[in-house]
Amino acid sequence: LDGSSADLTKEQATILKTAFTEIETFFKAKANEEATKWAANGKRHADSVLMNVANANFDAAKTSITPLGATCASCHGKYRERMDDGTFRLKTGQ
Repeated sequence: LDGSSADLTKEQATILKTAFTEIETFFKAKANEEATKWAANGKRHADSVLMNVANANFDAAKTSITPLGATCASCHGKYRERMDDGTFRLKTGQ
């Protein structure tokens, strides 16, 4: 959010919210409650950013960034593996 435009922040938060919705559906179908919960939390944090930016409350929007990042790190640490090009893929067997 620092040095970013409200429009760019909305765009990126919308991408995250959509991704978390898809991730939640994926893990729900696999009956993985832990990952489903993390995805739902990530979606909630992205939605909070969207809501607060829409209301021009950037300080409140920033309070969602740390838990959003922690949510990503939790899931990526357990269920994703980093590729040589910096992208991530689902670990085998997930």
